Amino acid sequence: MSRVDLRETVLPQFFLQLFQFLDESNKKGENIRVLGTLKCIACIYKYGKREDLLKYTLPTLEQLIRHDLLTTSQLAVVRKFHMKIVQRIGITFFRFKIAKWRYERGSRILMNNVLKQEQADLKKNKGNEKENGEVDEEKIPNEIEDIIEQLLFGLKDKDTIVRWSSAKGIGRITNRLPKDMAEDVLVSVLDLFTFVEDGMY
Repeated sequence: MSRVDLRETVLPQFFLQLFQFLDESNKKGENIRVLGTLKCIACIYKYGKREDLLKYTLPTLEQLIRHDLLTTSQLAVVRKFHMKIVQRIGITFFRFKIAKWRYERGSRILMNNVLKQEQADLKKNKGNEKENGEVDEEKIPNEIEDIIEQLLFGLKDKDTIVRWSSAKGIGRITNRLPKDMAEDVLVSVLDLFTFVEDGMY
């Protein structure tokens, strides 16, 4: 569907059909049809070009948020594909550019990595100067907040495959954010470890 000869004539109508299938299937409780629709959308965002998919990102995100499959679907695989699409939509908003500050593996304890990074930042004392290769915060679309919120919610899911997909999405999107925004996401992730979720730590 993302081929050059199809993306202008077939893809717009195909997206409308997918949204219609999602509406009808979700209302009737046809989980297999919902799953098939989500898989199709996920494949389009995996193999399609960013420039061709940008105009479909907002309608697709609105559909996913409206159906709220993370809380309404009992099938873990449906919630997993919901996460896949959300993270791929988030990545579509950015040009392929990893921030210069990107995480490098150090200690296996997350908090130690954070403390080491804070100490290194204090030593550099660069003030507010932007690092080369960082994404300009002004260009970050507002929808990224909704996407990160969805991914953070997915981290609390009862099924591992959903949490794993959410974690990958958070990592990939955070790598494309400015450092200040990435630190806010990290704080939100760490906050999840301070609450009891469904009777589990």
